[in-house]
Amino acid sequence: MNLIIVCGPPASGKMTVGQELQKLTGFKLFHNHMSLVHCNKSLFVF
Repeated sequence: MNLIIVCGPPASGKMTVGQELQKLTGFKLFHNHMSLVHCNKSLFVF
């Protein structure tokens, strides 16, 4: 498995870097916004 972790302060461009890495490498992008949405949907009924 290949894994790239991008860390940085809020609003520093981590998502933009991740999206560009996805284009260049073909890796799938898994970001914290996606993980929170799926986690919330599985734990809480809206």
